[in-house]
Amino acid sequence: MNSNKKITVIGGGINGLCIAWKLARASFDVELYEADKVLAKTSSSSSKMLHGGIRYLENFQFSAVREALYDRAEWLEIAPQYVTIKEFFVPVYKGVGRPLWKMFLGVKLYQLLAGTKSLGKSRLIPPQKQEVYDLGIKNNRLAGVVTYFDVQMDEHALGKYVAEKASVAGVSIYENNPVEQVSLDGTAKKMAGNIVRADICINATGPWVRNLLDASDVPTKFDMEYIRGSHLVINKDWYNPFLLQATSDNRVIFALPYKGKMLLGTTEVIQSSPDNPKCSNEEASYLIEEFNAVFIDQISTSDIIETFSGIRPIVKTIASKSFPSDASREAAIETIGRLINVWGGKWTSALSLSNKVLALVCDKVE
Repeated sequence: MNSNKKITVIGGGINGLCIAWKLARASFDVELYEADKVLAKTSSSSSKMLHGGIRYLENFQFSAVREALYDRAEWLEIAPQYVTIKEFFVPVYKGVGRPLWKMFLGVKLYQLLAGTKSLGKSRLIPPQKQEVYDLGIKNNRLAGVVTYFDVQMDEHALGKYVAEKASVAGVSIYENNPVEQVSLDGTAKKMAGNIVRADICINATGPWVRNLLDASDVPTKFDMEYIRGSHLVINKDWYNPFLLQATSDNRVIFALPYKGKMLLGTTEVIQSSPDNPKCSNEEASYLIEEFNAVFIDQISTSDIIETFSGIRPIVKTIASKSFPSDASREAAIETIGRLINVWGGKWTSALSLSNKVLALVCDKVE
């Protein structure tokens, strides 16, 4: 039994909550400390999707995509009331982005990687079909439309569900309780010098992992790049989810139904720190221009209801150099003494990440 083994989890994002939940279910005594409210930062600023990351296929990150697709299936199983399976449409234009054959091959591979967890068959729709006209996209130089299946989530409700499950499992959650320092002996120092002692301390602070280590004078072999992803909520009735190929930089952008309106995003902008991400005028203009390049009905800045931005923590080793659009979203787990640092990660893969951390903790306390 692990009930006499105490674990401290620092960070109340989706990764920290899932880790704490899994540990408590394994009979550990778990306390979680969050500097703000749980899920108030990065985990509340996503594209509201549970997905494998289709764009990572062209960088040959097949194992990461497959793992995320199996996580997607687990979310569908444990919380079906907060997730929705949808068919995504991908307009492909001649001379823009990936050619039709490559995009169709990509969605088919995405389907195959899901194996028995596949949500439906991908399709290739010729440009002359009535279904294409009904999508409201421009037909000039349209090569065709491919489709694939993925999942949208009610991010707020699903996050609340995980927090409640963690609490019911026995996790003591302390909000508005920032931790200033961690030590290799498993202790953590809170504000006013209060010490929290535990058998294992888990630093799951998302984009702030490195900041906490630096404040604690703990060396690490990892570094982090902070990528701001901004979204626009557009005052427009919207029903079908789209993946768009950007005309200017070959990125992919999502136009999704969201609370009766449209969610448009995301961008990729390097930021010097993880604090205070905000959508710039340039990002808003970029997203609007890319939307207007595809759809007949145009939008403008006057249609923006709100904007929100989050930080994608991209992990790299100290010597690594990579471009944001090519960087993997795979997490890294680092153990130093009784301290476990969780680098990176994303919403969809929080479940498999928590299983990996649980296995490490079990090994260390045996």
